[in-house]
Amino acid sequence: IRQTHDDSNLRTSILLDASASMAYPVPGHDKWKLAASIAFGLCAVTQSDRDPVGVAVVSGEGAQVLPPRARMSTTSNVLRILSKTAPGGSPELTPVLSTLRGSNRIAIVTDFAARRRICPNTGRPKANWNKSLHQAIICQILRYGPDGLRLNAPQE
Repeated sequence: IRQTHDDSNLRTSILLDASASMAYPVPGHDKWKLAASIAFGLCAVTQSDRDPVGVAVVSGEGAQVLPPRARMSTTSNVLRILSKTAPGGSPELTPVLSTLRGSNRIAIVTDFAARRRICPNTGRPKANWNKSLHQAIICQILRYGPDGLRLNAPQE
């Protein structure tokens, strides 16, 4: 008898919104720091499962994409990208999301401040956009208040 994990080898891509709305509050950029920490944590957990993981960080300066890899250096490469990114601009997320079609698991970390940036035609994700998609995880940073940053629980 051979036992296997049914979710083995899930290629995972993390799409991280680095738009100007993520730079709140000025000057600390706490919203961006939380989003980057979540993306990095998801990357580390995925890599610890030995699944290939990559990241796409979208800011006003364009997209920085690291394709999913199973190498041990992936988390340090992701950390390098995140530490060099400053949130800004009003980038469209949809074109980058469509390049991640080869992934079986997608995680999107955003505040959805401008919903049309991710799904410009309807404001909602298309159903069945990827037949090989096994999981979609959405982490929405809601607001900054007196109690600090609030995060909407990840949904599948």
